[in-house]
Amino acid sequence: MTSYASPDSLGSAPAGRVRALRLAVWAVVVLLLTGNGVRCVRHGWYEPPEAGDPAKHTRKDRGTDFTAYYSAGELARQGRNIYDFRESSTPFRPYIYPPMFAIFPMLPLALLPHNLALAVFYVLNAGLLVLTCVLLMRLFWPRGAADGGFWRSPEAGLLVALLVCGRFLDENLKLGQANLIILFLVALGLYLLARARPLSGGLAVALATVYKLTPGLFGLYLLWSRRGWAMVGGALGLALFLGAIPSAVLGVHENAAYLQAFAEKHTRRMAPASDEEDDDDETVAKDDPARANEIVIGWGDAARNRRDRGEGVSFTGTFKKLAVEARTKDDPPLAEAQAQERAEKARIAKLAAYAASALLLALTVVLTWPRWAGTGALPAALSWGLVAVTALLIAPLTRKAHLATVLIPTFALAALLLRSNLGGPRARKAAWAGLLALGATATLTSQGVIGDAAATWCSEHGALTWAMLAFYAATAVALWSFRGRAQVQALDSPAPAEPAASPQAAPLA
Repeated sequence: MTSYASPDSLGSAPAGRVRALRLAVWAVVVLLLTGNGVRCVRHGWYEPPEAGDPAKHTRKDRGTDFTAYYSAGELARQGRNIYDFRESSTPFRPYIYPPMFAIFPMLPLALLPHNLALAVFYVLNAGLLVLTCVLLMRLFWPRGAADGGFWRSPEAGLLVALLVCGRFLDENLKLGQANLIILFLVALGLYLLARARPLSGGLAVALATVYKLTPGLFGLYLLWSRRGWAMVGGALGLALFLGAIPSAVLGVHENAAYLQAFAEKHTRRMAPASDEEDDDDETVAKDDPARANEIVIGWGDAARNRRDRGEGVSFTGTFKKLAVEARTKDDPPLAEAQAQERAEKARIAKLAAYAASALLLALTVVLTWPRWAGTGALPAALSWGLVAVTALLIAPLTRKAHLATVLIPTFALAALLLRSNLGGPRARKAAWAGLLALGATATLTSQGVIGDAAATWCSEHGALTWAMLAFYAATAVALWSFRGRAQVQALDSPAPAEPAASPQAAPLA
């Protein structure tokens, strides 16, 4: 076996210096998370309105997304309707997820005052982010793989991953969202599958799916990749986390009513409807006496989710933004002909988004179908990454904060590049290009860097969506370059080998 030179042009650094650099990376991560915690808790600080204050304070004036979670946890603790957020002590943000998240972790957190619970929630998310990175580092750097200098170490991969995904992670922490919990569960599922514990891996995927619907695509991946025991674990997890556990805490009838309301809400969101329709269940319930006693999931403010409004970085949001101009409530009303033309453009954009979603999903199935694509930690992680990117792009609404799960394929590509286990120059160039495209677009299109006007223009033209597609292509090339049983087995080997001229014909080690 031919040895491969270290990426460090100066050769292998002394062990003491390498150890110091690796510790320095972790010290910087801890300091950044600690300092950012103060900023994020201040951003989500909740101050109730003063007595007699008119109801001018909207959901945007009070707290963050965590405030919605807190209201659900508080109502669950009190044995009341978890979706009736206006009856909670923080009545400004609606809770729109299934009951399980309101039970755990929010019910225990709701025993604390809101702002203290917010700080604990930040610590929980930061801790899970660190644990996720540790799991991926152990998975992608087997013992001995870091030999050869700092730039072969897992901490170097951590730096690359955080540089690329830092903005997505920061959005989660600042907005008090649950996506880092989803990231941890999805990474844990991958780790357990790679460690031959498919039943537990399926349970982790099921819990992530119960918290948010988007990870459900990983469950379908378990189906088409023919992972029987993982599917059993997923089915068992759905039974536990959708039915048994919430029913034990909330009551069987209450949990069933909540699940029915949740299903109806999201079925209506996906169903064809008039583009002028306001998707505000609270308003509908108040205007219809027959529905007055139903459990409904409201969005808070009327006209917030108009069907013709393009939002987010998914195909649906980007195609709509390209098709129709953004409008605000202060804009003058459109003439009837203009409104009809706008509605038709939005309808065509939605159909185009559905077609693009179907094509991307079909391509993902084709790429991840072979057995070798799920054999070994790194091929499985690349397949996992293709599924993650697909889920984000085909979801009805995906925001920057939801892109946290991209950390997994980013880590995998960094490991392959730094360990020199990525076969062929084409795959290596594609990997660097994909990482650069995603990281640069996420960072350089922010308002703080290029200003509000330029950032808005980039958002309206789907810059981050196209960067995600470029990253998808790089991940697909990396996965396909390792087809073949001998190459797949070599990926978990700690000792790298010189790249072969023809990756299809020769193993990597």
